[in-house]
Amino acid sequence: ILQTPFTSDNKLDTKSLAAQVRFCDKAGAHGVVWPQLASEYADLSLEERMAGMEVVAQAGASSKCEVVLGVQGADLA
Repeated sequence: ILQTPFTSDNKLDTKSLAAQVRFCDKAGAHGVVWPQLASEYADLSLEERMAGMEVVAQAGASSKCEVVLGVQGADLA
């Protein structure tokens, strides 16, 4: 489970998020998953979740890691 990095102004840090995927790949991880409840999921806006998923998917496409994108929510709506 990837950690969600934030900038100093409390926005999703997409560069650091992509760097985590690359780090996990170089370290030999078989896969990564993001976002999850342990990834500060509740603190992200829908736009940040979607942007982060794009970043993780793109970074994962050039790695050996399998990528799982989390789609849970606080309620059924």
